[in-house]
Amino acid sequence: MPLIAPNHIEPETGKLTALESAEDQGADSGKYLVTQGQLIYSKIRPNLAKAITAPTDCLCSADMYGLSPNPTVLESDFALRVLLSRPFTDYAIDSSMRVAMPKVNHESLGAAPIWFPPLEEQRKIVDFIDRETDKIDALIAKQMQLITTLREDRAATITQAVTKGLDPNIEMKDSRAPWVGDVPAHWSVAKIKHGFSVTLGKMYQGEVQGADDLQLPHLKAGSLTAAGLNLDDPMLCWFAPAEVSSLTLRKGDILVVEGGAIGRCVVLDRDLPNWGFQKSLNRVRALYGDSPRFLAYLIEAATLSGHVSILCGKATISHFTAEKVEALEWPHPSVDEQAAIVAFLDARCAQVDDLIWKSTEMIDTLREYRSALITDAVTGRINVQGVG
Repeated sequence: MPLIAPNHIEPETGKLTALESAEDQGADSGKYLVTQGQLIYSKIRPNLAKAITAPTDCLCSADMYGLSPNPTVLESDFALRVLLSRPFTDYAIDSSMRVAMPKVNHESLGAAPIWFPPLEEQRKIVDFIDRETDKIDALIAKQMQLITTLREDRAATITQAVTKGLDPNIEMKDSRAPWVGDVPAHWSVAKIKHGFSVTLGKMYQGEVQGADDLQLPHLKAGSLTAAGLNLDDPMLCWFAPAEVSSLTLRKGDILVVEGGAIGRCVVLDRDLPNWGFQKSLNRVRALYGDSPRFLAYLIEAATLSGHVSILCGKATISHFTAEKVEALEWPHPSVDEQAAIVAFLDARCAQVDDLIWKSTEMIDTLREYRSALITDAVTGRINVQGVG
């Protein structure tokens, strides 16, 4: 049977994002039967306001409650909007903080305040909410599509620049690297190991081993975010003196994620003396004056194209090991041409990233408005009588 868990529900919208069977999910923990039309409410992380109407007879995980509104006084669709409203969510958050593991227990949910006008007015409120949220959802969908298009354009621009250069009329030749295709005839093509050193980080060591060991902040894969390098709240790891010297971090070093968000990379804009990096990261350092930012754009292009995933094989958890980073094909223009390509991409990507940020901000604003509209409608702040 289908099994619905909190991760299948979109926050604050009452929408199901996926429907998978218990078998497909490998679910072997507690499961509870719910019938089509029942409400399903997530007891964990109540700040996300995850609730839906069961689309069919199904199972729900032990992290969910099945609710059956009394049809003589409460429309199920109206009750769902109440569960998604800000006052109910605030109550659930407050209740969840009173227990060791934040969640809404059975007693707290049973004691939750519920409010409702006559059934006819409930139906009018639901109709009003549906009409207005459909409009908001359409605007959100347009912004999300715009973000997708912008990201695709960004990826295509990077790939074009780092593999074809900036002159569309230049003579081309076969790179002999399938993911790269043709490159300008005056470029060379090699593997990263011929121009950069690649060093894998150190396994986390939480206890001192030698008298001369030093405890230093330790960058991990999670330190490399979509927004850049995050140096806040680092882990502390013990290093032997020889390890400190071999795992130094300098301005211009590229850190590349080895496992998880494979291929994500950051070019350091400063020296980081007395910092180390974990085994989930590779340090890539230029040997002959080539541009680290050009190589970082190249790795990003190889990652977005799917080539890095292919290079990493078909393991359940892919790893972009030092050996695989070294083996990545590297189209190699002159240092001056690398600098020109980097300047072009920095400017173009900054424009695209700004548009993506504005669309993301618009989506956040629309979602906040959607949530406020539901709350105002179900609490009577909006008079829907006569609204058509």
